Amino acid sequence: MYMHPFDFFLESVFPFLVGFSIWNGHMLSNLLFACVAAINSPQSHGGYTFPFLPRPDNHYNHHKYFNKNYALGIMDSLHETVLSQPIQTRK
Repeated sequence: MYMHPFDFFLESVFPFLVGFSIWNGHMLSNLLFACVAAINSPQSHGGYTFPFLPRPDNHYNHHKYFNKNYALGIMDSLHETVLSQPIQTRK
């Protein structure tokens, strides 16, 4: 990752700590959530397509247009922020 340690703490570690302390979830569910996020973030930014993970196209369009594809699923459809333009990804 190309991040300054302060950015890493502010964007990656701090939100988890705040979320875990507010909702006071079970330790195993917190660990599972952290593992899924740790796998999803590099995969969605890396541009590689894997058969068992979501394609990074939606995330690329989110960075390209800034007001589209905030999340996967029904919320983008509900708020009409879906943009589904296929882009070239590496396999």
